[in-house]
Amino acid sequence: MQTRLLWHRLSSWVRPQDPSEIAEALGALQRTRVLRHLTEAERRELAYAGHFRRFSPQEVIHYQGDPGLGLYLITRGVVELLVQTPVGMQDVATLGVGQFFGELTLFGPYRRLFTAVAAEEVHALCLFRPDLEALRSRQPALAAKLYAGLAEHLAAQLVLLLQGLQETQGTLSALQTLLRVWMDADAYGEGMDR
Repeated sequence: MQTRLLWHRLSSWVRPQDPSEIAEALGALQRTRVLRHLTEAERRELAYAGHFRRFSPQEVIHYQGDPGLGLYLITRGVVELLVQTPVGMQDVATLGVGQFFGELTLFGPYRRLFTAVAAEEVHALCLFRPDLEALRSRQPALAAKLYAGLAEHLAAQLVLLLQGLQETQGTLSALQTLLRVWMDADAYGEGMDR
């Protein structure tokens, strides 16, 4: 129910697609390493499956802790990712054209891990879970390729995270943390947004 309410709220601010937005999205999709294996026709289908949004400089795209519903692919501009800490907001990453964030929320109703802010005017192709559910019905092979690419991307992030934990905590502690997360994954996912 909460996902439907959020989808209804988000669908009210998406704009219709025009040729310049599609061209911009196709360029960004071409630059996105995770999606480079898609054909030109598949990238075009993906561009039409999403919604376009423009954000003004310093506009908050989403806040840390917000319910997540989808991925944002930057087609123009720069986005700052910030995390609230005890000493205030900390900048953790800067993303540009062809980069994306929010991919984890395509796999389930997870809350946002950071605040995303437009550092300048930003254009984004937004792909929400309902969009991908519709795509899966229309183009199951394309949806499978998209999810496979995203799963590969998330697996690579997990490996890099484990390597970082090994460097800072030692191998045994890192592996214990990883195993604890794997064992608690079902409970953790259920508590994220339900």
